[in-house]
Amino acid sequence: MKKAEISYPCNWSYTVIGSDKEVIKTTIPELMHDCVYQLNESKQSKNGKYASYIVTTQVENEKERHKLFHQLKNIPTVKMVL
Repeated sequence: MKKAEISYPCNWSYTVIGSDKEVIKTTIPELMHDCVYQLNESKQSKNGKYASYIVTTQVENEKERHKLFHQLKNIPTVKMVL
């Protein structure tokens, strides 16, 4: 399978799914402290246990894109990052 070609810099969106909305909404701005980004609530599970957010920012290269992915994934109440 051929690896997708990405032209950097580019806008990149991450879907963050977690169980504690407040932790996610306060931790993401701390991670993105000096970056321009958008944080939008996306969906909530039927029983309200999980919520998803879309984080969009500009990344300069693949290393930065992967670093941010892992930082978002390491938020304690985050279950998944897409």
